[in-house]
Formats: sequence, C-alpha cells, structure tokens
Amino acid sequence: MSYGNQKLPQTMDADKVKDLILEYQKTGNVNARNIVVETNLRLVAKIAWQFLDYYDIEELINVGVIGMIKCIDDYDASMGTKFSTVATKYVYTAIRNFVHNQRKYSWVDSLDRIISDEDKIVEDDLYDTSINIVLDYEKKEQAVEVRKIVENLPDRKRQIIELYFGLYGNLPLKEREIAKIVGVTDSRVGQLKRRALEMLKPQFVKKQIVESAKIK
Repeated sequence: MSYGNQKLPQTMDADKVKDLILEYQKTGNVNARNIVVETNLRLVAKIAWQFLDYYDIEELINVGVIGMIKCIDDYDASMGTKFSTVATKYVYTAIRNFVHNQRKYSWVDSLDRIISDEDKIVEDDLYDTSINIVLDYEKKEQAVEVRKIVENLPDRKRQIIELYFGLYGNLPLKEREIAKIVGVTDSRVGQLKRRALEMLKPQFVKKQIVESAKIK
C-alpha cells in the first residue's frame, strides 16, 4: 500500500508494538514511538482514504498521525485492548474533527458539527477508558434534539439525512454511496436531501438549534 510516491511499511506484530509503546512511555524513547507510528501508517491511510473527497491524502494522513501519537501517549496496555483497535478510534476522530473544522460555516455545517460532537462524546465514553471524559451536556442535549427532529421526517428522507450526516456514530456517506443503499440515483438522493433539509430548517430555528440568520 502506498500514497503519493511513498510506499507504506508493513504492519508490525501486535506484541512488538506494545513493547515499543511501553518503552516509549517509560523512557521517553522517541525512536520507539516513531517506529510504532511508521509501522501503523497503513491503518492511518486506510482511514484517511474515507475522507479523500474533502482534502489531499497526505494532509489527511498527517492529521491522522497526530491522532496516533496522542493514542501512543494515552494507550494503557493493562486494559487488554489491542493498540490498533484504540488507534483506529483516535485516528478517525482526529481526521473527522479536522474535516468538520475546516468546512465553511453554514447552518447545515452547524448541524454536522452538533452531530459530530455528540458522536465524539458517545465514542469516547464507550471506548476510551484511559482518559477522564468531561461531557459537554449542552452540546449533548442539542444533538439529542436534532435527532428527535430528524426522526420525524418521512422514512426515505430520514434515512438519507441519517446516512449523509453519519448519525448514531456512523461514518458520513457521500451521495453516491447513499444511492446504492437506498436504491435510487445519485441525483435523486440530492433532491431528497435538499427537500429534507428544507423541512428541517424551521424546526431547528424554533428549537434555537441554529439562528434564523444562518438559514439561507
């Protein structure tokens, strides 16, 4: 596997990875940490490719590497969870947050961020037992309200919105991917999505989830 002109190294044995992480955590040996990062670049690249429509692959991999380094710092081998399992969550979260933060702010992107923040809270709470989690209850309650409103959409429009924004911790899908799931054309997905968003706008304003000034 490769990206650009760079061929990615083979993945290292899980026990060897764990030993190198423990060495880094105990001694601060940066070389040990770098070996772990380099031999897990395939994992980073695999996740980064899911967001390729948004940014350059090298930029996404660089962001993913930052997430992996944080994972190496936080990883607790005594929990019995494989490093690759925990790293997947860290890398995905780092890249997804980067993509969300770089998008132009609009009422739709505001909705996207609310959902993303809620998913991050849920994912952290379920899978990241090595970090003290401080829940942002205001955002969590706002995300719950968004989901209640979305659930009142007609079935097909609701399904498309849920798939497009990645509700319930799922990966957001592109319109062409949604089309295959729903069984309609790409253009039809776009039409239904726009109609669904038009139906959602006034309810979001009423519930003060977004300001009326952001509705265009």
